Amino acid sequence: MIQNVLHTKIIPPPRNARTLSRPRITQTLLQSLEYRLTILQAEAGYGKSTALAELVGEIETLAWYQVHEDDIDPLVFITHLCHAFLKAIPDIPDLPLHHLEAWNGTQGPLPWQGVVDEIINALSTHLKTPLLLVLDDAHLVTDVGEVVHIIDRLVSLAPSKLHVLLSGRPTINLPTLSRLRLQGELLVIDQSVLLFTSPEIFSLFEVHYGLELSVEEVDAVATYTEGWAIALQLIWQSIRDKSPVALEIPLLWQTKSLDALFDMLAQEVFERQPTDVRDFLLITSTLRDLQSEACDALRLAVDSVVTDSASMLAYLRRQDLFVIETAGGTLRYHHIFHNFLRQQGALKERLSWNRLAADYFQSDGNQEAAIYHLLEAQAWEEVANLLDDYSPNLLKAGLLDTLATYLDTLPPETLHQLIAAPYLKSIQCLNAQAVAGMQLNVYQSHLVQQFYCIISFPVIFAGGNEQGNKNTFIRCA
Repeated sequence: MIQNVLHTKIIPPPRNARTLSRPRITQTLLQSLEYRLTILQAEAGYGKSTALAELVGEIETLAWYQVHEDDIDPLVFITHLCHAFLKAIPDIPDLPLHHLEAWNGTQGPLPWQGVVDEIINALSTHLKTPLLLVLDDAHLVTDVGEVVHIIDRLVSLAPSKLHVLLSGRPTINLPTLSRLRLQGELLVIDQSVLLFTSPEIFSLFEVHYGLELSVEEVDAVATYTEGWAIALQLIWQSIRDKSPVALEIPLLWQTKSLDALFDMLAQEVFERQPTDVRDFLLITSTLRDLQSEACDALRLAVDSVVTDSASMLAYLRRQDLFVIETAGGTLRYHHIFHNFLRQQGALKERLSWNRLAADYFQSDGNQEAAIYHLLEAQAWEEVANLLDDYSPNLLKAGLLDTLATYLDTLPPETLHQLIAAPYLKSIQCLNAQAVAGMQLNVYQSHLVQQFYCIISFPVIFAGGNEQGNKNTFIRCA
């Protein structure tokens, strides 16, 4: 049975009062109600999430699903999808939640086609007004696995009143995308639409940054940033402490690319911060989410000069230092600034900090986070040991793709030792059907395909009764 639904995934993000309202973008996104499928795709820092937060307030009925890396499993994805629909339309019956909640991973892979068809039938019967389903960060589940086919089936067969908006990084693709395009049912909005125009740049600096730029300065900023939202914010951070008299917009930012411009500006902003702020940024960039308790624990573990992390996070938000609030009040660094911070520390420090973070999350009972940080620390044997204990939970919950993803990250020699264990706990809870399902997933594993092995182990059948020492052989190619 699947673990509890993470409700913050199905709550739309709050609108940030400090962001500029851009009616041009909102009106473009509202066209999604005229198409079966809309794809909003742009690289990090172009303002996708901000634009969607603005859209939320303009749509009468909207279902929101913030996709995460762990949603690659069909059971996890479809369960959250059903709850997203329920949050938008609380009285909709006939969704297959009873089927999903009763499903045990030892029965094998989820027969998702029939489950998706139940969702489609429920929507077809009870959807009376247009509903927009937004899948944010959809690129995380459309590159590999079965979820892309789940989305494709939903989009292709859903009733006409359901409109789907996929937002993420390029390139988002679906098997039937060409057909939808030919039928005129597809709207693609790329990052060129999200670029700030010169009038928008002027309004941003005047209204939100309290700085009135001349026409020449606006043109210079537009030329060198090409309207890239996060670069505009960095420029303001770079010049905000300068007096109006001394202020000069640099007219000779000679960089080879926008990425180089970002690195140059981010480095300047980072180096101007007080020492304690720089230390906090570097250490806590190890974490995916900025929970004050986790920040405090990590800083204590690395012998940092610790102040109240909650106060430091509040300071960073007041300074607009790229801390973003997601649904449910969770904080994180902006993706592109997060990557910049992670590149600043020495590799040895990074590996050590990730080990310490893994220790904290393991003691806190968060095995998924512990495995993530052990993988980041390249602590392969520790990952294997933790998986030996944790994988039965994954398999009983039907999370075969999640387990396969973990296996993908391990070096071949570590993976061989893990799989070759004669009584591997992760295998002992499977029946014959589930073994076949896992075999398929292991076949799909790119790292596992680098070598060949045949392993033998006892199989415990459904119901928890061992039916003798029958050997089942899996070919791991």
